[in-house]
Amino acid sequence: MKRWNLDILYTSFEDPSLQKDIVKIESLIKELEVYVKDTLNTDISTKEKLLGYYMITDELSSMIEVIGNMGELTYAVDTSNTDALKLIEKVEGFAPAMQVNAVGFRKWLITVDNLESLLEQDEALKVYAFAILEEKQQAKHMLSDAEESLLAQMKKYWVKCLEQTTRCDYRKPYG
Repeated sequence: MKRWNLDILYTSFEDPSLQKDIVKIESLIKELEVYVKDTLNTDISTKEKLLGYYMITDELSSMIEVIGNMGELTYAVDTSNTDALKLIEKVEGFAPAMQVNAVGFRKWLITVDNLESLLEQDEALKVYAFAILEEKQQAKHMLSDAEESLLAQMKKYWVKCLEQTTRCDYRKPYG
């Protein structure tokens, strides 16, 4: 059986670094929730708010990607690995909270005046200009908070069902 050498990510599913990173992701998601609900409504500058939001989401995205890769790459060569599947499901479980935070950010973003000129004038924000403008565009098509939350939960389970059917090992006999 082929195996990936994933030691650069984590040495195993029991690796303390993996568990520590999962806890860190959960903590960052809570930090992002507080940031979106509270910090975006303070008197700090729009630039600081934008950079703060993307600093947290960049770190979250990077960590989620690494952990997801550990699960996905392991599962790609061993579909009977339940630890890999559990990790994949754990990572997928982060999506609804991330979506709710993104919706809160978008709702704040559409209230920002002169956003385009701010993005053009500030070098630090230019890095995020495309993403920020995309978020603003998506804000035009948002549902209510309750509907967005429900949709994120439904998407999680729909994706899970779809992936379960595509992960089946059809070589195993039934019965």
